[in-house]
Amino acid sequence: TNIELVLPSYITKINQYAFYNCKGLTSVTVGGSVTSIGDCAFFGCTGLTSITIPDSVTSIGGGAFSYCTGLTSVTIGNSVTSIGDYAFSHCTGLTSVTIPDRVTSIDWYAFSGCTGLTSVTIPDSVTRIGERAFEDCSGLTSVTIPDSVTSIGYSAFDNTAWYNNQPDGLVYAGKVAYKYKGTMPNNTSIVLKEGTLGIADDAFYDCTGLTSVTIPNSVTSIGVDAFSHCTGLTSVTIGNSVTSIGSYAFYWCTGLTNVTIPDSVTSIGNNAFYNTLWYNNQPNGLVYAGKVAYEYKGTMPSNASIVLEEGTLGIGGSAFYKCTGLTSVTIGNGVTRIGSDAFYNCSSLTSINFEGTKAQWNAIPKGSDWKYNVPSSSKVYCTDGTISI
Repeated sequence: TNIELVLPSYITKINQYAFYNCKGLTSVTVGGSVTSIGDCAFFGCTGLTSITIPDSVTSIGGGAFSYCTGLTSVTIGNSVTSIGDYAFSHCTGLTSVTIPDRVTSIDWYAFSGCTGLTSVTIPDSVTRIGERAFEDCSGLTSVTIPDSVTSIGYSAFDNTAWYNNQPDGLVYAGKVAYKYKGTMPNNTSIVLKEGTLGIADDAFYDCTGLTSVTIPNSVTSIGVDAFSHCTGLTSVTIGNSVTSIGSYAFYWCTGLTNVTIPDSVTSIGNNAFYNTLWYNNQPNGLVYAGKVAYEYKGTMPSNASIVLEEGTLGIGGSAFYKCTGLTSVTIGNGVTRIGSDAFYNCSSLTSINFEGTKAQWNAIPKGSDWKYNVPSSSKVYCTDGTISI
C-alpha cells in the first residue's frame, strides 16, 4: 500500500518511533509547526523517496531516517542545529544532502553507509564531525570541510572514495590531522602543518614507529585515542592553544617520559596518560597535568579531605574514580570543567567546598556520571549558600 501523509498543522512534534518501519509510506509533508523529529521516527520507511524538513524543525533525532533506503534527496530546514546519531545511516539511495549553516555538530554514524552519496559540503557552523559519521559512504569522492571544524571522531571518513584515494601518510580533513594512513616507518618524527586546528580521534593510534611529534600552537584539541599505543613516543610538547585532551589520548605510550602541558588545557579525559612512564613515575596522591587535577594515584586513605591546588583550572575525567575514602574536597573558583566520572563511586563524599558562588558552580560544565553513586545527601558549600549535589 502506498501511503501519502500530510501532517495536520497543529502537530508540533513527531515522536520517537512514530512511523517506525512503515514501509508503505511513500511521502510525508511535515507541517511548519513541527519543531523536532524524534529518535527512529521514520526508521526503516523504505518506500519514502524524498522529504522536506521545514525551517521550524530545530533537531533531528538519532536514527530518525535510518535505513530509509528509497530516500534519494533530503532538504533540511535552516533552523536545524544538530543531526543526531544514525539520523540518515544506511540511506543507500541518498545521492545528495544540503546541510544548513546552523548545524554545529554532525553526530555518530549520521550518514554512515550512504553508499550513493557522492559529495558533501560541511557548512562553516559545524565544529565537530562525530565518529563514523560518513564511514562506508563508498561513493563519496568530494568532501569540503571548513576551518570551523576542529574535532573529528574516529573513522568518520573511513572507506569513502575520498579517503581511499589519499596517498599513504598523514591525511588532513580540512584543518584537522585526520589519520596516518598506511604503516608508519620506525623512528618517524611528525611535524604537524602550521595552522592545524585539531588532531582527530585515533589519528595516530598504534603508530609504534612514531618517536616525536611537534604540535603547533594553532591546535585547540587532541582527540580520543589520538596517540594511544604509540609505544615509541618518548616526549611531547603540547601547544599553548590546546584546551582539551581526549580520553586515552596517550594511553599505553609506554616510552613517554616527558610531557609538557600548557595552562590553556582545562579538560583531560579518562586514562589520557595511562601506563606512560610519565604517569608511572609520579608519586602516589593527586597527580596534576598542567593546571588540571588529573587523577588520584594509589589507594586513598579513609576519611580523606582533598584541597585542590590554587590555580587549578579543571578536574580530569575519572580524577577521583572509586575513591571511596574521600569525604570532602575543596575546589577553587577558577575551575572551569569537571570531567566525566570525576567523582564516580565516591560513596563517602559528603561535602564539596567551592570557593565561588552558587551561580558559578552551576555554570561549570560537568561530564557524564561525574557524581555517580555520590550520596544524594551530599552538599556543595558555596560562598553565598549551600546547594544539593
